Amino acid sequence: MFANLTEKLTKALRDLRGLSKLTEDNIAPALVEVRSALMSADVNFKVAKDFTERVKAACLGTAVVDSVNPGQMAVKVVSDELTKLLGEGERPIDPAAPCASCSSASRAPARPPAPPSSPSTS
Repeated sequence: MFANLTEKLTKALRDLRGLSKLTEDNIAPALVEVRSALMSADVNFKVAKDFTERVKAACLGTAVVDSVNPGQMAVKVVSDELTKLLGEGERPIDPAAPCASCSSASRAPARPPAPPSSPSTS
């Protein structure tokens, strides 16, 4: 899944290379592709939409450093926003903690108890 997402994001941002300036008109098609890539990776529509809006605002509001072209700047903005979305830093995994997606509601129901055996009459 991550390889497919990486491939789609790379393709979406490829067209921004060589631009002299990031404008709303030239980043719009790339952001549509980014949103589509996120949704194909099962990201919630609202999360994908909010993400692309933050990327758009950051791309349009960021001055491009002289040594970096606008396409590279867009890649950095997307990378930074993905890091914020997924969470920054390391988080230890506690193997004893229950999995959030493994709630009791999602587990198969327990087997019903066996009916009581009838006393045998001899």
